[in-house]
Amino acid sequence: MKNENTFAPVKIGYSESGATSKIYQINNQANNLNKFRLRFENLGLLWNINTLNDMFCGGIESENTMVRNIQQEVSRISIPGLRDKMQKELDETVMLDFKQLRIEVKESKPDCNPMYLKMEGGAVRLTDEGKKAIEDSFIVWASTLEELKIWEEATDLVKRLAELDEKLKPFGIYAIARSDINEPSVIRMGFRNADVDVFTIKECKPTGLWAGRR
Repeated sequence: MKNENTFAPVKIGYSESGATSKIYQINNQANNLNKFRLRFENLGLLWNINTLNDMFCGGIESENTMVRNIQQEVSRISIPGLRDKMQKELDETVMLDFKQLRIEVKESKPDCNPMYLKMEGGAVRLTDEGKKAIEDSFIVWASTLEELKIWEEATDLVKRLAELDEKLKPFGIYAIARSDINEPSVIRMGFRNADVDVFTIKECKPTGLWAGRR
């Protein structure tokens, strides 16, 4: 038997503009990563999502790969002195380039879960699943009955205020002042409080003229 106290979340809102803006931002951030492709390849690193994810997390695996590659190259030199010199030069050039690249890639990590990134035609892209996840994150849910009741009361209040605005149009006043505290309005906002301005109601004229500001 279903528990009567179980409350299924209710969708009460969605910010389409917020989702669109976020998707645009992530797409730009993902596209920005593509500028690193040549530097990856020049260092002998695979240009794929796995390598990028490793670099986002500090690049430990990529650094180990770099060290192994350098050691393999150096080990081919039979002359000890030349081998030591080559090791030092590679440490001061290639590894330095790698460490700088690691910093830049980590700082350029898109503001989303890396699992929502993919390689498409050699370029980093946001996946359809990532887009859906972003859209879902801009849905507002009432997760409790109390939240749903508050939302219903608020929307009902907004509706009634809009109706009151229509009734007050002939008198040239608003239900609530919009931006200027001196705007003629029936409901006036004080510090954290709202009150009915009886003087506004008394002084409004059927011609749409307001009697003046106090």
